[in-house]
Amino acid sequence: PVRGSMPASTLRSSRWRGVKARDLLNASHGLRRVLVHQLQGHLYFANLTQLTAQVEEDLAAARSTVPYLFMVLDFTLVLGIDSSASFALLKLVDKLSKRLKYVVFVTGKDDGFPCTVDLSSQLESRDSCVVAKDLDAAIEFLETTIISAVDPSLAQETFFGLVKASPSMGAGQEVRFIEEVLQAHCPGADAAKVKRLAGYFKRRAYKDGDVVWKQFKRGDRMLIIVRGSFESKLEEEAGTRERVGQGDIIGELGLIMMSEGQRRMTTVTVKEDSVVYELDAAAWDAIQSKQPALAVMVMKICIRYQHHRLSHVSNRFVETRCISI
Repeated sequence: PVRGSMPASTLRSSRWRGVKARDLLNASHGLRRVLVHQLQGHLYFANLTQLTAQVEEDLAAARSTVPYLFMVLDFTLVLGIDSSASFALLKLVDKLSKRLKYVVFVTGKDDGFPCTVDLSSQLESRDSCVVAKDLDAAIEFLETTIISAVDPSLAQETFFGLVKASPSMGAGQEVRFIEEVLQAHCPGADAAKVKRLAGYFKRRAYKDGDVVWKQFKRGDRMLIIVRGSFESKLEEEAGTRERVGQGDIIGELGLIMMSEGQRRMTTVTVKEDSVVYELDAAAWDAIQSKQPALAVMVMKICIRYQHHRLSHVSNRFVETRCISI
């Protein structure tokens, strides 16, 4: 039943973390102390013994190097669990709780585990167990746990100072919000340059249901979302869509690659009344011709933002929706 196992040292959640928090996660006491097991197929009592043996082997092998403190059991690819396997899992958890701080179970499904036993409730009743809907949520929980053990303030850190942009936010606060988002994606940039760059962005309001752009249309602007939410959808692929919201950037690649004929890869629609600040084609042309240092900043921001989006575990799955091992 074990598809593979690996330490979580290279795995990251979609939650934005500051430099100090990322350093903690990269340290020897960080995500290297997390062991991930991916399970697959149908689970029953006989093949659960294979999982138990694999877990014991992996924990024993790590004792002489960096002992594991946490474990993730990923059930995303599991098709069914019979009652005997459910009880065997509970026994395994009781055994692991004496050696690990947390065991995190990933259901991979909205309706929980594929079994007749209420496995989620029985697992959550144990202090050392956490049940997460997906791997992203599991990794985020462990990141927060690891960071909190060293510096609780870092665990609550957001990548912009305004944790919640309210409808009553004034124009000055919105501009400051934009500056903070830009600064977060280009942390080494001079504050005065960030302020100048923010000045090229113009405020725009959208209504629920508006179409921001259609798939395959020419890319001519990038947006930073101040409040509200949008949906990005691949028109010809059933169910392939993504929600984006406050602090997110969209359309950046279409803008900077506009001269190469880059087209929009998705259709973006508004899901609630929203406010964005946009950098349009005219402003981008002006930046490139008159402010080359700011143009470099925009490039760095795009690269950093893409790196964040592509490095977290939610973007490591294609069809199986699980990490590559």
